[in-house]
Amino acid sequence: MQAHSRVGIYGIEFSPDNQAIEENSKVLIEVLKYLKENPDLAVIVESHKFSAKGSAEDDQEITRKRANAVVNWLVAHGITAGRLQSKALGRTKPVTENDTAIEIQRNERIVLATAAS
Repeated sequence: MQAHSRVGIYGIEFSPDNQAIEENSKVLIEVLKYLKENPDLAVIVESHKFSAKGSAEDDQEITRKRANAVVNWLVAHGITAGRLQSKALGRTKPVTENDTAIEIQRNERIVLATAAS
């Protein structure tokens, strides 16, 4: 985060409706710890998804729900809402092709980006 002003987060499990975080995510607990240790840091929570099935509109809606779920989880665990912005990017910024299971998995991510101050 410090070197590139953004970091990809993988391994967050979402509920089947994509509106809630499943259980206590170890990854999000680490993010929470980092944000608490850096109280002046504001971040944009970007959500990305490029599903093999479904439409671009479906992926856009899923990423909206997921970005909001991450922001809501962080707020519920003590991060001030004013430090967080959610941004749904759907399938607009894949990091790789989307032909194999591994590529699909790499494209489905949450990215924390430093917000402009």
